[in-house]
Amino acid sequence: MPWPRGARPFHDAPDDDNVVKISGVCRPTDGLAVSLVVLALSGPSVRLNASDLNIVILLDRSDSITASQRANEVQWVAETLARKGADDRIAVVGFAADAVIERPLGTDATPPVYSEDATLQPTRTDIANAIQLALARACRRMPCGASC
Repeated sequence: MPWPRGARPFHDAPDDDNVVKISGVCRPTDGLAVSLVVLALSGPSVRLNASDLNIVILLDRSDSITASQRANEVQWVAETLARKGADDRIAVVGFAADAVIERPLGTDATPPVYSEDATLQPTRTDIANAIQLALARACRRMPCGASC
């Protein structure tokens, strides 16, 4: 399509009565810049739906936890197991100086049978040992190709 008489799409067209300057010609990057600004101002976020989760709950069973706090922990674990997704796998690791698997990673909602506190050496706390045990349990059940 030819340009209208005397109109040229150049910003540097000579100032002449017979030439009309078109100042509204955009560069291809102008649209991209405007789009990026609008996207940044809109507060983008990505929401992923997770299913088939591997969850390991760590419970401090050392002497620093009172009897009422332990009762709250036991109740919270039972409620969490009851509310979990059907395919979510939950394990429970109790720890003090030693760590022990109170409940293996599984999909059932049965609360664990907790071991005796004396077996964990409750006078000390070693959370690093509990975290290592939890990671080892959760990672062992990861889907093929996934890494921890």
